[in-house]
Amino acid sequence: MKRRILLAVLDWGLGHASRMVPVVEALRELGCKLSMASSGQALEYLRNRYPDLPSHELPAPRIRYGRWGASWGLFRHSLSQKRWNRKQQEWIRSMQNRHSFDAIISDNLYGVYHRNVPSVLVSHQLHLLSPVFRKSINKELGHWLNNFDQIWVPDVEEGLADGLTHNPFCEKPIQHIGPLSRLKPLDDAECKYRAVALISGPEPQRSFFEEACQQHLNQLDGPTAMVRGLPHLRDAPSGKKGQCEQFAFLDDAQLTRLLLSADYVICRSGYSTLCDLSALGCRALLVPTPGQPEQLYLAGRCAEMKWFQSSSHRELKYREEVSADFQPPQFSRFDLQGFLRQWIG
Repeated sequence: MKRRILLAVLDWGLGHASRMVPVVEALRELGCKLSMASSGQALEYLRNRYPDLPSHELPAPRIRYGRWGASWGLFRHSLSQKRWNRKQQEWIRSMQNRHSFDAIISDNLYGVYHRNVPSVLVSHQLHLLSPVFRKSINKELGHWLNNFDQIWVPDVEEGLADGLTHNPFCEKPIQHIGPLSRLKPLDDAECKYRAVALISGPEPQRSFFEEACQQHLNQLDGPTAMVRGLPHLRDAPSGKKGQCEQFAFLDDAQLTRLLLSADYVICRSGYSTLCDLSALGCRALLVPTPGQPEQLYLAGRCAEMKWFQSSSHRELKYREEVSADFQPPQFSRFDLQGFLRQWIG
């Protein structure tokens, strides 16, 4: 009998949805009967990628950052998190009554679990870097984590996320399943672009970042390119601004070839992006979203480990003189399919 599994994904840009692609494909290869759930752009991405799979819209807030950074948007979101957890609990109970899932996998949705169904949370951030009340906030987060049967961290121990993966209030088993990326390296990629900018994240910071990257690319000698991260314009033709090729959205193969054809990539320091860069072995300039502690931490750690260079949003600068000192991390491959085969029994 095929195992019925619900996979639910947080809608926070496309990072959470795209990083779950290896999990979706491994479960499908194992013959599971898979259903997907999300909201907003993440749901649109999953539906476009897997039109044959059942998909459901779950209750979730719309994430939007402030004009001056992420701080206000994150604070406002935190105030409503308990309410959204309750809404998602009501939703999952209703869904379970109708579909009788055998297991639930939730990517950073703290309310998507069921007491009578094996429930797993996928998250690289078990410790929140709040500037105030950090102990109290992480104690509350630990309570939410303990509602799940297992926690899967898409990283290796002491890997990309490192300090973000430790919460003393979490009492559930934690399994590191290795960095997740849908992108795979190519042997025949040729260097074509001086730099490629990868735009992502909630508005209005996404647009601010696009403008800053465009100014940076305009100052470079030679051809450049930009992926604007607009999936609703995926069918729009590519364009050009000076020597910069413009793409609204690219599929996996196109994106892989583009990233590997650049001297370096300019991008946010979102965790899923770091996993993609590591999988492909790309050099990069990380630009954390202003006011987002997680991205600031990740960019700082990558710079400290000499994996990727880091720069502020106000002044994008790739330092050629030290580029040889920075090498993308190489992590041992995790047998995801073998692990999931054992998990589903």
